[in-house]
Amino acid sequence: MLTKICPLLQKKTLASQSRKEKFEDIIVELGIRCRSAPQLDIENCWNSTYDMIESAETFKEAFLELKVKDSSYTYCPSSQDWERASAVCKLLKVFKKATKVVSGTSYPTSNLYFHETSSRRGRFSPNETIASMVFEMQQNFDKYWMISYLTNYVPVILDPRFKYGFIEFRLKQAFGEYGSVPHLDKVDQAIRRLFNAYSTQVGGSSQVETHGDDMTAVGKGHPWSDWSEHTNAKRKEENNEYDRYLRDDLFSCDDESFDILDWWKMHASKYPTLAAIAHDILAVTASTVPSESPFSTGGRIINDHRTRLAGSMVEALLCFQDWLRTAGSSYLDIISIENLNGSSD
Repeated sequence: MLTKICPLLQKKTLASQSRKEKFEDIIVELGIRCRSAPQLDIENCWNSTYDMIESAETFKEAFLELKVKDSSYTYCPSSQDWERASAVCKLLKVFKKATKVVSGTSYPTSNLYFHETSSRRGRFSPNETIASMVFEMQQNFDKYWMISYLTNYVPVILDPRFKYGFIEFRLKQAFGEYGSVPHLDKVDQAIRRLFNAYSTQVGGSSQVETHGDDMTAVGKGHPWSDWSEHTNAKRKEENNEYDRYLRDDLFSCDDESFDILDWWKMHASKYPTLAAIAHDILAVTASTVPSESPFSTGGRIINDHRTRLAGSMVEALLCFQDWLRTAGSSYLDIISIENLNGSSD
């Protein structure tokens, strides 16, 4: 399919002045409005393939009309080729958007990664053109997802717009009522272990007062003593900070500009332990590379010299890069970064 579309947009296709003028006249006749001309493909950059197909679709009718008016024009794809191109374009568009969202640098992204991936999971219909492609991609995705999903779920729980209920909803959609149980148990255990670990650091502030003192004490030797201990422990567990957070209403906000860090800053006194967790978890980005890097297959992203950097130097460079971005710099020359650590010898 791409072998038909790519030549369509090569310079030689409209190389002759007469054909170029004819093509421009056809665009005017058909009333096609576009700010830019059809874009060329870059072999080692797959997002350019998406841009190429998208721009080609805009001028589809013009190319078909050019084939009718110019008998020497032989590059035009068939209707079936255009249908396949459209299917691939929709697939690439989804991934391009998701990659840009989770590669953002001016806002927290760890709480957005799960939404982008889970919403993409069931979006693709069994289109014959891309079915095998999607199946292979899904297998690779599931392989890595199963060893990293816990780190992607915790930030969602810390998002007051979704919390644990959203994870439960999505996992039941994906794995069914019973198939989701093992995953949900792991998620619940992970967040509670994390909460307990932070509780010891924050202190007793994460626990709320229980009403055990109001109950009549039951002696250890009494046959009901184990029941009394069980109910008191249950009430204490249900009244900890994390469970209160889950019981509280979801924060209603459809605004994409919602600042989750500001929310936790304002609610730190109400949820001190969870605020400490959010402070650390949400500071970690979903992706550590710019959005341009996943789109490129041209060469290695990390060279041999950079993989030998000491941990302290990597941390220093990350901080330095963050400071530059805060100051308004959108790009940091990799060569300059490497030079900060001396020669590669």
